[in-house]
Amino acid sequence: MSPVESSAVVRAEEMAFRYPSGRRGIEPTTLAARPGEIVALVGPNGSGKSTFLRLLATDLQPTGGRLSLLGTDARRPRPSLRRRIAWAADEPVHLEALSGAENLRLFLQLSRRGGFRARYAEELLDAFNLSADRNVPVSEYSFGMGRKLLLTEVLAAEPELLLLDEPTVGLDPPGIAALRKEVRRAAARGASVFIATNEIVETPLMADRIVFLHEGRPLADGAPAKLLNEVRGRTRITIDVTGELETLPAMPDIESLHVQPGRVVAESSRGTRALPRLLEALIETGTSIREIQVREPNLSDVFRRLSGVELDTDRAERGAE
Repeated sequence: MSPVESSAVVRAEEMAFRYPSGRRGIEPTTLAARPGEIVALVGPNGSGKSTFLRLLATDLQPTGGRLSLLGTDARRPRPSLRRRIAWAADEPVHLEALSGAENLRLFLQLSRRGGFRARYAEELLDAFNLSADRNVPVSEYSFGMGRKLLLTEVLAAEPELLLLDEPTVGLDPPGIAALRKEVRRAAARGASVFIATNEIVETPLMADRIVFLHEGRPLADGAPAKLLNEVRGRTRITIDVTGELETLPAMPDIESLHVQPGRVVAESSRGTRALPRLLEALIETGTSIREIQVREPNLSDVFRRLSGVELDTDRAERGAE
C-alpha cells in the first residue's frame, strides 16, 4: 500500500467498515492519495468499491481504524468538509421537472459554488454534448444523458476530492473521451480523484494508480504498468485451422497447449516468441491455418492471478442513446 502521508488528501489507517447486519464492507486498509493523483478502485461487483467511495464521501463512517480527508477527521464530517468533496454515485439523482441547466445551477448553489466558474460549466455541457438539450426537462433525458449531466455537475464544482462510481456506464465513446480529458484536467488542478469501476479497458487510460479490491480487501496497489510487470501474465495465441488435428508435441516457451476441433489455443509467458515454432508444427501436420489471434496479458489477467476469480466485466450496459 502507499505510505500514509500527512499532506495526503485521503489518509486511511487500518480503515475498516462493516454494515449493521454484520456484512463485510471494507477490511482494514491503509493507503494515502496525494493532490493531483487519480486512483482507480477495481474489482468485481460486491468487492467493496462503492462502499469505499461512500466512506470517502462521508456517507458512511468507518467502524474501525482512522480516515482523514483533507486534513479533517472523517468520523465527524462537517458541512465545510463535504462542500470540498463531490461524489457521482452510480445512479444519477435529479429533479426531473427541471431542465439540465436548472439542475446544474441548483447543484452548484447547494455546493456553495453558484455563479463560480460559470464558463467552465458551459464548457462541460458542450464537452458532454448536452448544450442543445440544456433547457429540456431531465424527465426527457435518456439514462446516458442523465449520467453526463451528473458528471458535468460534479466536475463543475471543482472539488478537492472527486469521487466517481462506475463513471463510464451509459456513456458513448465521445462521452468517455470527454470524461477522460476532464478527469485529467481536475487532477492537473490539484484534485485527488477516485474512480470505482470494473471496466478494465478505459481504467488504465485515466488512472495513475490501481487498487484491486476483492471481498473488501485490497490485493494490490500500483501503477498499471507496474502491476502488469509484477504479476507475470501469459500471451494467449488462438489459431483457427481446417482439417483434422488430434495433438501437437510439447514446445519450448509454451506453458499451455489445447487442441480443439478447428482451433489451437496456446499460452506463453514469453510473448509471441513461441508463434513461429507453433506455426511450423501445424504446417508439418498438413493443417491449413485460417486465422491467428494474439492477446497480450492485461489487467484482468492480473486480477485473476491475484484473486483466483474473473473480473465481472459483463455488467449489462445501459443505453447511451
